[in-house]
Amino acid sequence: GDVTVNNVTVDGSGDWSANNEDLSSLDDGNVTIDVIVTDAAGNTNNTSTTTIKDTVAPAAPIIDTVPAINIENENAFNVTGTAEPYSSIDITFTDINGGDVTVNNIT
Repeated sequence: GDVTVNNVTVDGSGDWSANNEDLSSLDDGNVTIDVIVTDAAGNTNNTSTTTIKDTVAPAAPIIDTVPAINIENENAFNVTGTAEPYSSIDITFTDINGGDVTVNNIT
């Protein structure tokens, strides 16, 4: 699908912006942004860039087999698994009394 924004104003410093555009009709995946400039004489030029639209939550991460926590590994415990490529993982370990340790932004 396409979303077209017309008549974006360029200010005296040459800056412009298209704000609050509704892109919900575009499919997830690569999105190309084409920008065309037209001067007062009617001359045009253009450029483009690409971004990614990703509105779907990742699949649940998979946790590999976890060993028991014991005196030998409690200070250096390892947990591994798989998740969506280039995502980040937050892990919270909670004991029987509700005490917890959280590890954030594991990549």
